[in-house]
Amino acid sequence: MTGEKGTQFAVKYIECFNKMEQVLLQPKVLSEKEQLKASMRLSLETSEEVEVLKGEVMDLKEKVENQITIDHGEQRRLQKAVAIKVYELECVAELRPKLFREIYREIKDRFGVASYKDVKRKDLQLAVRYVEAWIPRRAA
Repeated sequence: MTGEKGTQFAVKYIECFNKMEQVLLQPKVLSEKEQLKASMRLSLETSEEVEVLKGEVMDLKEKVENQITIDHGEQRRLQKAVAIKVYELECVAELRPKLFREIYREIKDRFGVASYKDVKRKDLQLAVRYVEAWIPRRAA
């Protein structure tokens, strides 16, 4: 097609194309059933994502509890508990260093750490109670 008929065809083609494009770009009106299905699908996807996130949070929480050691303030708290116990048990100043070595050695053995500073945060209360109930080997 050439000439005037070709031009008219091209104009009609462009008009039809533009109408089709407008129809396709308009949001599709969903029926109640389709809306409900879409809502349920979205809820299911969200629920699955929440479950995945819960698992990841639990993994992180477990890592924090099992890997984080006591901070400086908590180390000080444990040191004070040790000092109170040693001074409570021994009046003679010359004998206290032996008790300090013994109690710190037993803390390391009991909690499986290289230093009292490496006690896990989750075990701090247990360590303090252990110190408070500690009895030297020579007196046992």
